[in-house]
This record gives sequence, C-alpha cells and structure tokens, in this order.
Amino acid sequence: MAESGEPLTEREREIIRLVATGATNRMIAHRLSISPNTVKVHLRNTFTKLDISSRTEATVIAIREGWVDVPAGQPDPALRLEEAVAEAKEAPPPLPWEQRIYLVASALVVIAFSALTWPRPGSAPDESCTNEFTAECPAEASALEMDEPESLWVSGAALPEARGRFALVTYQGRLYVIGGETPEGVAGSVLVYDPREDAWSSAADKPTPAANLSAAVLGDRIYAVGGGGEQGRPLDVVEVYDPAADQWSEGVSLPTPLAAHTAAAAKDKLYLFGGWNGTSYTGDALAYDPVAGRWERLPLLPTPRGFAGSAVVRDQLLVVGGYDGQRELALCERLDLEEKKWERCPAMSTPRGGAGVAAVAGQVYVIGGGWESFVTFSERYNPGSETWFNVETPLLLTGGEWRNLGVTAVGTRVYAVGGWQRGRYLTVNQAYETLPNRLYLPAASGQ
Repeated sequence: MAESGEPLTEREREIIRLVATGATNRMIAHRLSISPNTVKVHLRNTFTKLDISSRTEATVIAIREGWVDVPAGQPDPALRLEEAVAEAKEAPPPLPWEQRIYLVASALVVIAFSALTWPRPGSAPDESCTNEFTAECPAEASALEMDEPESLWVSGAALPEARGRFALVTYQGRLYVIGGETPEGVAGSVLVYDPREDAWSSAADKPTPAANLSAAVLGDRIYAVGGGGEQGRPLDVVEVYDPAADQWSEGVSLPTPLAAHTAAAAKDKLYLFGGWNGTSYTGDALAYDPVAGRWERLPLLPTPRGFAGSAVVRDQLLVVGGYDGQRELALCERLDLEEKKWERCPAMSTPRGGAGVAAVAGQVYVIGGGWESFVTFSERYNPGSETWFNVETPLLLTGGEWRNLGVTAVGTRVYAVGGWQRGRYLTVNQAYETLPNRLYLPAASGQ
C-alpha cells in the first residue's frame, strides 16, 4: 500500500497532469486506455502519498512542482470556484439586467453546493481497503469523486443524416443546419432542430448546394454565404433564407468566390474573414451592409487562413484557430469594429483547425479541432482577464479530432453538431451547459 511521503510513479504524475486540466476520471481513462477504476486506484495512492484529499490540492501541488506548464498570467484551470467568484466580481458586461442577475445567482449556487460537498479533514483514503473500489470502501470512493467535475454535456436527438462542413446558426431558439457534405456528396438540404421538443424537421432546400460555407443572422433573415460546390470550386453566391415564409432568395454576391471562411454578425452588418479562394488561403476581410446592399473590404486579416472560427464580444470580433495549408493554428486575432484595426489576443493552448466557435454571456467557447494535432478538450476565453480555460469535450469525441462541426449557442447552452472524426461524418448533437446551476440544484436539495 502507498504511504505518505512516497515519491509518485510516472503514471501517477501523468494522471495528476490530466487532473490539472479539469479532466474527469472517465476522460483520463479514455486518454490513457485504462479503466476508470484503475484511475481511481492511482488517485487513491497519489492522494495518500501527497497527504491530500481533493483534486484542487493535487492541481496546486502539480503546478508548484512544475509537473504541468501554466502560461504566464494564466490562473490555475482547476480552481473553478475561485474563478466563478472572481468573474462575478468583475464589472458586468453589457448584458440585460436579467442576465446579470442570472450569472451572479448561478455563481452563488455553485458556491453553496461546493460548501456542502467540500472534503472535510479526516477524509483521506482508508489504507485498509483493497485496490478495488467495491461496496467495502464506499467512503474512499466518495472522497476521490467528491470534487470530480461532472460532465456538463448532454446528448440531444441525433442529426437525421451524418454531415459536416455545413453552416449552423440559431434563429428564435432553433438550430438551422445549412448545406454541408454528407457521405453522398455536397448537400443543399436544410435541417432544423428544436431543443424544446428535442426533434429535427426539414426546411426548404438551399438553391445552391454548398459545403464549407458560412452563415449568420441579420434581423429576421439568415444569410448563407459562399462555400464550395460539387468539385470544391469556391462560390461567390449569397442566398438569403426567410424562416417565417420558409423561402430562399438571391442576395448580393461576394466580391470574390470564397470557401472555408468564417462569418459573424455585429452592429447590423455581416462580417466575413479568411477562406480558400481556389488557389490559396486568404486574409480577405469583408463587411456586408444590408441597408446599402453592398460589400465593403476591411483591413486584411493579419494571418491568412481558412477553417477558423469567429465570435463577437465587447464590440470586438475575434477570429481564432484555423488552418493555413501547412499547419493548424492556435492564434487569436481581434478586430475593433469601431477603429477597424486588428490586434493579437492571447493564443489558445492548442492549435485547432475546423473547430466551432460560439459566444455566451461574454465568454467565447471553441469546441473541437484536431486537423493534425491530438485534441481531447475544448477551450473557453474570458475577454476580461484575457485568459483561456480548458473545457471538457464529450467522452465519445475525445479521439484526437472532431473538426468541421457546427457550433452555436441557445440561451446558456453551446450546441455542437455533426462534424468529422476518424474518416467519417457524424450525426452527433451535444449541448454544453455553461451555467450549470440546474445540474447542481438536485444534488443540493437532496442533502
């Protein structure tokens, strides 16, 4: 049996490094190709050797001893409670007062629940137990799992057909999957998901089938822009969908054909960045004014690339990740919408090409990636502290790649749909709860 003060084995250090990223026991087991019970055994021995009783303490020790690298200025990613308190104390973002109250209330719920479940002195593992976690050792299992982060991902009804490289937007609480690529080829079909009913339906087909297109909502219309046709040739077509009438109309064409770009809507304009022009990846930056009915060229994206993601926070438009034809990128560049100037923002911890991006309550979530790199977690960016934090990825999608998916937000949830993994398109439909008070409340009320 392990004893206090003993040195950790290499496998135990490996597990502690993963604990420091916020990974659950199941995620660690999947990453290391071992069983969750084996992870618990290693954690029990590690806690005994370090004379600690929580994952937070293990993370602090790992950082102090240099077993994990933390970029300069980045807080400990495992200290979620401290982070929630700190963010609640920040100057409130420009949100409606109802959402501000909701954010603070959610943080208070997390704090209250943590106080009820925080490990007490004397909760160290019982060394008289065997290495198997059985009914004879219930207290030991409880001590190890007490502060293990539960998965905040939930599954929804699967896509009716596998696809990736599509455009995904939210309109009036529904998700619209537009075009893309299926095992049968480039698609023009449109699928609509209603989270309240957990059901999919079909809408009018997009007139021009396209993959690697982008889309955004302006007013009561959805703009589907560019993309690649059957042969992958970039398109300059812009088509506009009216959800109320379930009809498509022709929009103002792009100044140049583009595919694999990223789009976002802000200040009643549609913005478009990067992409593939048929010859190379480009730094094109465009803005469309629906009132004037014309496209305007903006200062070029500093780093030409395609398959990036974008989101708008605090009057700035962030373009993150991407692929430049040779490698995936971790960089973040932002455009000041008033000054029309670009600047660098802190890079992600991992390069990500083909990831999906969405903004919720002033935070930017980047889900997936893995064009060439091995990715087992997603990331969240806090513009206030200019810091990236690790975010769990669904267990079934931690195989190193999950790219060309669609990501959007509905309320406090980030939805991740479809995509490509290990040589096939996916039907996955997963939702991540960014404010998990509804998951905590049942456990707290049962005390």
